[in-house]
Amino acid sequence: MATFAERLKSLRAQHGVTQKELALAISVSRSTVAGYEAASKNREPDFELVGNIAAFFGVSADYLLGHTDEPDSANVDADTRMPARRLRAIRESRNLTRQNLAYELSVDTADLIRYEVGADAIPDEFLDRLAEVFDVDRDYFTGALPKEDVEEILGKTLFEAPVNIAPQTKQCIRDFIDFMVERDKRRRR
Repeated sequence: MATFAERLKSLRAQHGVTQKELALAISVSRSTVAGYEAASKNREPDFELVGNIAAFFGVSADYLLGHTDEPDSANVDADTRMPARRLRAIRESRNLTRQNLAYELSVDTADLIRYEVGADAIPDEFLDRLAEVFDVDRDYFTGALPKEDVEEILGKTLFEAPVNIAPQTKQCIRDFIDFMVERDKRRRR
């Protein structure tokens, strides 16, 4: 099984969060995060911080600590994930850093990070501000827009599989995206 250091590094990379951003979001120093990721230092957080990191990434503490390979946390709200993914996708499609977007929205960068990774649900009034800043329908963030509209907002390339993978893998990715879009449509009914 993976170590805490390996899992932390991997989760940070998956979510596109720097050590500095994670440190800001969980209220520790960047060097503390770096120490946790340096397996050679054998530095581990206390129980409360493990819980905070697990909640931040939406995984169980057992997964984070390497006790299981099942990342899902029982307390992760699936309705929080869609707006978080959409927020990250539109921010990246517009080539904005988290810091720039936080400044433009007049919010704390740590709060924006927590919204973007799904650690906290995005408040309704904040969704309205995001829709205004990005000049999109609020439904973009909730998953209520059709796939074609989302592709137009983000640019089709974000929904295409990378060209350097096998055709079967590309088709699996496309099938999964179609499945998720259909599932979101069924939820809205």
